[in-house]
Amino acid sequence: MSEQPAETPAVATTPDDGGQLAKARKEAAGYRERLRAAEAERDQIVQERDQIAGRLAGFQRAQIDQLAVEARLKPAALWATGVTLADLLTDDGTVDTTAVTQAIDETRTTFGITQGAQATNPTGVAGNNGTPIRGEDTETSWSAALKHR
Repeated sequence: MSEQPAETPAVATTPDDGGQLAKARKEAAGYRERLRAAEAERDQIVQERDQIAGRLAGFQRAQIDQLAVEARLKPAALWATGVTLADLLTDDGTVDTTAVTQAIDETRTTFGITQGAQATNPTGVAGNNGTPIRGEDTETSWSAALKHR
């Protein structure tokens, strides 16, 4: 036996409905239009929020990178340990310097990085900076340099 689908009653429109159906349709169209506008506004706000959140994360990460550099550690080494930005922030979103310090210490331990490694030249400039090498004469001039030619 095949079942017959139940018949849906047809909406009867009579000329004497006083235009209520047209009024209801127009009202529904207005609601749909307002809904589309509200959804578009929401989508724009969500996009702007995501952009701002991305910028904020960049600033937070830059501050953490600076703390790593000040501790004489390459930021890439810190992030290579798998630490996340969320791990290094407080509940209100500020950088947790204690957590960053702990992460830096863990990074040093994980990768065997010594803490006090400083360059022998504190000026950061390569070369001998004008100091004599192996007891050379400090009064060298161009004429003395070209004398043996």
